[in-house]
Amino acid sequence: MKASRRRKLLLWLLLPFIGVSYAVVMNLLMAILGATPGQDAVDIALSQYFESRQWVLILIEAVLAPVVEEWIFRKLLYGLISRKLKKILAAVIVSVIFGVLHFSIPGMIYGFLFGLLLTWVLEAVETWLAAVLVHGTANLFSIFMNYVPSANAFVSAYRIVFLIVGAAVLGGCLFLLYRLKAGKQLESD
Repeated sequence: MKASRRRKLLLWLLLPFIGVSYAVVMNLLMAILGATPGQDAVDIALSQYFESRQWVLILIEAVLAPVVEEWIFRKLLYGLISRKLKKILAAVIVSVIFGVLHFSIPGMIYGFLFGLLLTWVLEAVETWLAAVLVHGTANLFSIFMNYVPSANAFVSAYRIVFLIVGAAVLGGCLFLLYRLKAGKQLESD
């Protein structure tokens, strides 16, 4: 296998780990600080309506929502704004909008930071579909933690350990993503 194919495969394999580790770190940080991102009215309505059909909820939250949101926020908005402004400013603007649409103050913070991460992933992998994969895995993990009480209780009991491990995994994955992106740039120069 060529080096560029291996690099691309490794990039895509890192993405689910970034999504899950972000969800672990942010959900635990929020819990430790006594704040939760909470659910907006749409999430609550979906949860109640599909209570007996979790697979539909999973399909909506882990597939449909990430595809639609990333298409709107990363592909369209960020794509348009980053053509007019510096990329960092465009990322902040789009992430603020993304965060505000998560309604609660903790949700806004969670969404803003997640928006920055997703934009960085888009830039590193050079496709909005990478942001979809990270977003989808983060949502899937959050659903798992909300609907499997024993998993939630286990993580809560050892939250400092999970926070440290999650932060280490997230940091390691982001470092690898950065290094893989830097290596690709060196090859093309």
